[in-house]
Amino acid sequence: WKPRRLPLPARAAAAGGEGSSSSRRSSGRGAEDVVHLSSPRAPPEIWAVEGNISSGKTTLCKYLIERVDSHNLPGCSVLLEPMQQAFLKALYSDGPRYAFAFQLNMLQTRITNLLSSQMAAEGTFVLDRSVFGDSVFATRNFLDGNINRCELAIYEESRALRGYEKLMPGPARMVYLDASPEVCHRRMVGVRQNEAEADVPLGYLDGLDEVYVSAVLRQMALDPSLDVVVMDASNGQLVEGGGLQRIEQLLLGEGAVEKRRARWVRRSAVRCVAAGRGELEALGG
Repeated sequence: WKPRRLPLPARAAAAGGEGSSSSRRSSGRGAEDVVHLSSPRAPPEIWAVEGNISSGKTTLCKYLIERVDSHNLPGCSVLLEPMQQAFLKALYSDGPRYAFAFQLNMLQTRITNLLSSQMAAEGTFVLDRSVFGDSVFATRNFLDGNINRCELAIYEESRALRGYEKLMPGPARMVYLDASPEVCHRRMVGVRQNEAEADVPLGYLDGLDEVYVSAVLRQMALDPSLDVVVMDASNGQLVEGGGLQRIEQLLLGEGAVEKRRARWVRRSAVRCVAAGRGELEALGG
């Protein structure tokens, strides 16, 4: 096996919506005040917002950014998912050619953004998809035949060699936005209308959903301390049903996280159904 030399499309400026990059900090500090990772300080409270494409992750994170800015909440940071639109379009048009380069690019971009933010949130740090979700896409690309086993191994080794796992071995707390692939696809076609996603089939979202849920189940089994909150993100529940406000109180509310978390079920109930398909169900969510 030999590494492939791939012609990469020119990077496009980050655009709005899910797949754009942005980091906001409400403390008003300048670049000269950024605290390095080596500085002695209490680790931030890290939340990862996970879910399928068009599940509502960026809608939630942009809402949180507005709340952080308008209420001047000290020590709260929200980092939107980075994405180059030209690269994304190339991936969907020719997965076998661009998937491996795409995954390495996303990994490097996440590392760069995390380092530039310096994990400086003293209270809460919210990630619009973490390395956990990034690995879901790598796994899906492997299962779809877009990357081979050697390339998947290189991706996993790169994450370890670059110190990503030491920087953030995995979120201790996760909000999973549960929306069916059909709902996500309708939003993608009718609401988002992103040119790069114009030809993404429903089957791709269905495959991501399967891998995502399986990964959450596996991670919960491997790490009993992992705290997962599942939020119904279908049929307008996230926006119209008061879901944004509930999650805002959970992630950014006053008081200790244990007190805020007590309003939700401590550990989301998990129900596995036929045909190897898993469903996550949050009781009381």
